[in-house]
Amino acid sequence: MKSKINFCGEVITLFAKTNDKSWGRGLEIGFRYNSIDRKVGFYCSPEFDNFDSCNTLSHEELFERAVSIVGSDEYSKKILEASNNGLCLLLALNGVNIK
Repeated sequence: MKSKINFCGEVITLFAKTNDKSWGRGLEIGFRYNSIDRKVGFYCSPEFDNFDSCNTLSHEELFERAVSIVGSDEYSKKILEASNNGLCLLLALNGVNIK
């Protein structure tokens, strides 16, 4: 799965691979920004509301949600800050609210 989005003023391509865990469905999203490879993990987490409905979504539907999160002003800055410090954010798809 892949998609082009605007990320912090630059058009980037997101690539996703499935990364399911024993407790829930997941995706690893990778992209290149400012000549640096970056990634962020998205999961359906049983610790948050709506776990069952999130966990029944297809990987394509999870990817659509992840794309909107990565492209949002609020989360793009958090993802960039983490990756600039050598970290990979892990976000619960059923725990993220986009304003």
